[in-house]
Amino acid sequence: MRKLYLRSLQILALLASLGSMSNWAVADEVLSGEQIKKLFPGSHSLEIFGFDIRILATKGGAVSVSLDEETDHGRWTVKGNQLCLSLKKLTDNKTGCSQVQYDGKTRLRVQGITFSVR
Repeated sequence: MRKLYLRSLQILALLASLGSMSNWAVADEVLSGEQIKKLFPGSHSLEIFGFDIRILATKGGAVSVSLDEETDHGRWTVKGNQLCLSLKKLTDNKTGCSQVQYDGKTRLRVQGITFSVR
């Protein structure tokens, strides 16, 4: 199970570290930097390979990504109109930035990965 968890998080990290995608499957609103700063802090969740992954982002820029007892920590920032993430283990402290889309209700999309907003 641990290997599958680590593989899932590696895939998440890879997607998060890619440059912004130009064609998205949904027509959600692309957020401005100011909108990202207001919406991203908080608790988010996503599912990869059937595992629920939780993301906790503070207003101060700290972020943690966890599944069960495994947790990685890092920082989030906004550069221009992109969300940037850097995680100690998953991205080897390298920063990746991406546009963020929001459906106006409960869903954020970053690099094609859908997060629920709580």
